Amino acid sequence: MSALGQAFADVLGVSIAATPQIFLLACLAVLLGSVMQGLSGVGLGLVAAPVVILIDPSIGPGPLLVLAMLVSMLMLLRRHGPLDRPGLALTLSGRVAGSLAGAGVYALLPLSVFGLVFGLLILLGVLLTALGFSVKRTRGNLVSAGFISGVMGTLTSAGSPAIALIYHKSDGDTAKATLAAFFCASSAISILALFLTGKFSLQQALESLLFVPAMVLGFLVSGVVARWVSARQVRAMVLIVAALSATALVARSLLLLI
Repeated sequence: MSALGQAFADVLGVSIAATPQIFLLACLAVLLGSVMQGLSGVGLGLVAAPVVILIDPSIGPGPLLVLAMLVSMLMLLRRHGPLDRPGLALTLSGRVAGSLAGAGVYALLPLSVFGLVFGLLILLGVLLTALGFSVKRTRGNLVSAGFISGVMGTLTSAGSPAIALIYHKSDGDTAKATLAAFFCASSAISILALFLTGKFSLQQALESLLFVPAMVLGFLVSGVVARWVSARQVRAMVLIVAALSATALVARSLLLLI
């Protein structure tokens, strides 16, 4: 174990930083997910979350939600399009209820089952994103999408697929700005819900700081490579990486349960 890894493990009690190889793998997943998020508006949760949970399920969704909130803040600063304020209010109202429900489920799940549920929800998110169909923008659908996003996002930190279906064919600038604002506020809501159920602690907040440099670097890289890759290519990469890592997580969880 490196001196840096030992320091992290001793001070924070973070098993993911116990060896430099494991820590660098987790940082690479966060960096890649942040690049995808910066390019397409989604990706950090779908790409980084299953890899990090595969490495250490005890981390839980909390630290990943902190990173999602921070990268969404950066995206909101980058994208100055008009917000869909009525739609944002409705989706966030659903997100509050969904986050409380998700936090309640997480509080009841044994760690041995969490990895399996986590992986299956990521695969569901991949499927929803791959289908690419649009949901009509009605008040009921906005609230429902917010609720589903709350459940999935609080359990996995990847709540983007459900809400992205609403804005799939919306004006580009408005959709991107609204999604960034939604993910920023909704991540904070999920963190609060986890805290209220005793599933987000100071240690987890400190754990998230380990990955902030990788997240910021990935976001900066996304601004550089945006001219060379299309949104379709980014979407395909997100889905492939997320599907592979989530499948591995489900397989490992099933083996541990047998």
